[in-house]
Amino acid sequence: MRYSTPGAAPAFAQGFTLVELLVSMAIIAVISTMMVVNFRAGKQRVELQAGARAVAFLIEQARTYALAGKTVKLGGTMRVPPGGWGVSLFPQDDSSAFFADEGSHVYEKGSEPYEEEHPLADWNLVLDDCVDYGSGCLNESQLDTIFSAPLGTRFIQAGTANTGSATFTLRHSANPAGPGVAITMNAVSGQVSLRDVP
Repeated sequence: MRYSTPGAAPAFAQGFTLVELLVSMAIIAVISTMMVVNFRAGKQRVELQAGARAVAFLIEQARTYALAGKTVKLGGTMRVPPGGWGVSLFPQDDSSAFFADEGSHVYEKGSEPYEEEHPLADWNLVLDDCVDYGSGCLNESQLDTIFSAPLGTRFIQAGTANTGSATFTLRHSANPAGPGVAITMNAVSGQVSLRDVP
């Protein structure tokens, strides 16, 4: 048994009370929860940016192939595809295709000399149904961008060569109503640009 001297603090009064420990644990729990939520949002943002850059890269790759005169096997011989190289996007099933165009300036699945499908889900992306050609939103089932050899002449939706632009928006599949990245393809300059959208 321990005796304390008169006027001195009791021996058991040192340390933390149960209330102080519970308050400290609650503060740590709140801070930890906020960190996890912010980490998830940051991870989605990074995945969205990386996926949008991958889609933009496909469009740039089509342009590069057209300018370089990349060949594909046509009728048993290696030739430059008559329609050039292109990328097609499908909002309904959130997919894209990289292809060599046989000359129609429209992607026709199964009939192109070279086709490579890229589901946007591989990049955790969904594609908005709205495509803006500069005059407002139109719902499109397919958006084609084709670059023809040898000068990289650009066609958007089989339109007039080297005219117009199209903007479409990609969003993260975990938050399809959240912020996104808009990709604009300019048929006049061939430039592909990305910008954040709410």
